[in-house]
Amino acid sequence: INVTMENATQMVDEVVVVAYGVKKKGTIAGSVSVVKGDKIENTPTASFDQALQGKSAGLTVLQNTGEPSAAASFQIRGTNSINAGTAPLFIMDGVAISADDFSSINPNDIENVTILKDAAAAAIYGSRAAGGVIVVTTKTGKSGKMAVNYSMNVSMVMKPGRDPELMNSREKLEWEQELWDEFAAEGYAGGDRYPVVGIVGMIRSGKEEFRDMSVTEQEAYIQELASVNTDWIDLLFRTAVSTNHYLSFSGGSEKNTYYVSFGYSKDNGAVKKTDYDRYNLSGKIDANPNKHLHFQLGFDMAMQNSTGPSTDPFSYAYFANPYERPFNEDGSYRADYTYYKLPKVNGSYDPTIPPNGFNMLREMNETESKTDN
Repeated sequence: INVTMENATQMVDEVVVVAYGVKKKGTIAGSVSVVKGDKIENTPTASFDQALQGKSAGLTVLQNTGEPSAAASFQIRGTNSINAGTAPLFIMDGVAISADDFSSINPNDIENVTILKDAAAAAIYGSRAAGGVIVVTTKTGKSGKMAVNYSMNVSMVMKPGRDPELMNSREKLEWEQELWDEFAAEGYAGGDRYPVVGIVGMIRSGKEEFRDMSVTEQEAYIQELASVNTDWIDLLFRTAVSTNHYLSFSGGSEKNTYYVSFGYSKDNGAVKKTDYDRYNLSGKIDANPNKHLHFQLGFDMAMQNSTGPSTDPFSYAYFANPYERPFNEDGSYRADYTYYKLPKVNGSYDPTIPPNGFNMLREMNETESKTDN
């Protein structure tokens, strides 16, 4: 008797990783979504948590700062809690991790991400799952000849433009003069103290270095400031180019498989003097000596270097006055007269200011925050 087998192709139900095993997606009563690895890999982001933005309904991923290495914040169930956080529980290959670990994970090593959204997850993971659960499964080797995969991507982040709704120097100075005339001039004339606003308030009230100025000198100085229009966003930000390289080897026999990957990411932030370098090395060996025994050996190593300014350039770029100059005529750094001095002038608090005054460009060029791990 000659028997010939015919090929039959059938769709396999999508499976979901849940706690210590997997289930068919249709058999789970709770709200679950799965993000496949091909939706994450080769995404031009510094870490895979950023790559999850917009990939699953009901999952909110926010990048809180502009630092390339900063962890994103996740929200699945609720935005507020009386005495606990709202962040979900993160599980990677059966081990609980924190959001701070995401920056050390190569997005190309992710097989899939399962998101358990409703309260049913608490029955599996306990009270820590009150904010939802994100289960990350990393890639393993596949039996067969050795497969080599290399990928590289280049991304560009354009420098932000200045908000057209912001006032220019002349408009800002006129507004400060209106505030002085309406609220402060009469009080100062009668010897009363009243908080001043901007450089015009400091000049009219004779504060600091403007104490001995005549009215004519005040007007001339204000007109000089009106001719200056500094675009702080243009000075503090840049168009950033970032690159990612990924190389992996996988293969093995029916009983033993291996997976080894290397990754390098160079992420330049949109803020000047901000950059992030990450090197990844990971591997897995799966062995099945017999049908009753299975063990897996794996390792993950990462080295990260990040640098950035020690001050906050975002707030400064938006709130710094356009009539402030970054440099003096001789090319030296010019002190900002209003950003930090106004609280001191008005007596609210006395900020610590360098002896030669505060200058954002000098702070960025000569001081930095550096992290190596």
